[in-house]
Amino acid sequence: MLTCEYIAHSGFIFETSKHILFFDVASGTIPSHYLNSEKEKTIFISHHHCNHFNSNIVSLNQRIIASLDVPLRAYSNIFFVKAQDSIITHDLSIKVFNSTDIGVCFLVNTQEGIIFHAGDFNYWHWNQEVSHEESELAYLQFRSILEDIIGHQVDVACFPCDQRMGHDFDLGPLEFITTIKPKVFCAMHHQHQQSLEPFAKKAFGIDASIQLFLPTDYNQKIEISLE
Repeated sequence: MLTCEYIAHSGFIFETSKHILFFDVASGTIPSHYLNSEKEKTIFISHHHCNHFNSNIVSLNQRIIASLDVPLRAYSNIFFVKAQDSIITHDLSIKVFNSTDIGVCFLVNTQEGIIFHAGDFNYWHWNQEVSHEESELAYLQFRSILEDIIGHQVDVACFPCDQRMGHDFDLGPLEFITTIKPKVFCAMHHQHQQSLEPFAKKAFGIDASIQLFLPTDYNQKIEISLE
């Protein structure tokens, strides 16, 4: 069993038969059944930006795996990580990758599915606002990190689809889909009021078998079958 619930912005909760995994849950409402569950709980924090991290998350009193920049030094149940780290804990195999912004990305093997959460990793080109040279540098940085991820299986990917970059906002997510070939793609860091249907058509053009989760409101949930 693998379920995925979109909480808000870039926050997701995944549930397996043994685990509940919280990724960048900085706002929104966490359904009580996750908190009341006796399953193993792990909180992932990709970086310290306020739309990815809220210090109140420590009130859940659960194990936290966080990027080094996250200001929680006084908290005892936290494990700080950096790019290229690997961790095995409570039947979870975790690999950590660099980001094109602050912090890291997480690749988590739950034994029931391999989950990638990008944090703020994306091709942040801002083509309509910066010079061609700056945009090209952003692409080289994005591609360099993508090369590190190539070769790792990704079943479910949570990745930014930020329409603020203009009509070609989807260059990063589309290249991620083309290169990494996740079975399920979950959009995050997006504006609900703007349709992602044009992106969906392009994604299906790359891989007609891909499953897209494009939340249009908070606390939307899907069940994921990877057979």
